[in-house]
Amino acid sequence: MKPHVSMLPRIVAMIALFVIGVAIAQPAHAQTPFERAVGAHLGIFLALGDVREANEKAIIEQDRGEIWFLRETPTRAARDTAVCDGARWLLAGRLDKSTGAQALFKAQPELQELVLVFYALDTTVKPDRNGKYVQDRRAQPTVRFTLRRETAARLNVASLRKTLTGARCPSLAETVLDSVWTP
Repeated sequence: MKPHVSMLPRIVAMIALFVIGVAIAQPAHAQTPFERAVGAHLGIFLALGDVREANEKAIIEQDRGEIWFLRETPTRAARDTAVCDGARWLLAGRLDKSTGAQALFKAQPELQELVLVFYALDTTVKPDRNGKYVQDRRAQPTVRFTLRRETAARLNVASLRKTLTGARCPSLAETVLDSVWTP
């Protein structure tokens, strides 16, 4: 049955009220100061926390900042690209306007070390005792980058932004950072 033309404004209004109600009911992700600093200086997360993958995070534990970002590396070429991107994102930032790790260390004086983790999702599905299927998603690190404050202070970020490209990039990234780990 087709709705009558005079009913369309009511239907549109009801849908609008429903959408507004759902938007109001969703809790806004309150960014921590560290998440804001990571966004401002590294530009890694392009989406707010409430719409990112659940394991993507930026946290501080004592003097160590840790950033988790979903990035699959199924092949050697994908791993090499991820190593280059991760090193460049950590040192100079992901976006052109990003200021990089040196500025992040200045903004967060308690930090002595930054860790960027690229991870893949290991997903399993099992039935529960009621016969419903339950999905379990675990973050599995694929590349881990570590940069210490004193290392960042010695680096020429403008030069690295240009040189962390091409075929020699993965080996250069491993010499510039304190560590690059891959399984």
